[in-house]
Amino acid sequence: MKTLIKKTFYNPHPGLLGCPLPLPEAIVQAAAHIDGKTETIDVVLDVLCAAVDRSDSEWRRAELKVHYGEGLDFIILEVERKCDRDSVSHGWRVICFKDQ
Repeated sequence: MKTLIKKTFYNPHPGLLGCPLPLPEAIVQAAAHIDGKTETIDVVLDVLCAAVDRSDSEWRRAELKVHYGEGLDFIILEVERKCDRDSVSHGWRVICFKDQ
């Protein structure tokens, strides 16, 4: 089911800032492009999914999720990456959103 309620998107992830894995540039650029815009979550997820598909990462799994929290709602990208014999999981808060 598509969501028709528009949200305002803000505070995109800058890409690095202390992360053990950098957020791929295609996703950083997509989030920066969305910053300050008002759109439905579905439209923004489509834009971010296309950026995930364009990124040249060696992910075993990549999933965008919508998180609703107390005072902070955001879209998170969770990935699992093969690293030697083990796999490493990581998540980035890609961009926050709020009611218009």
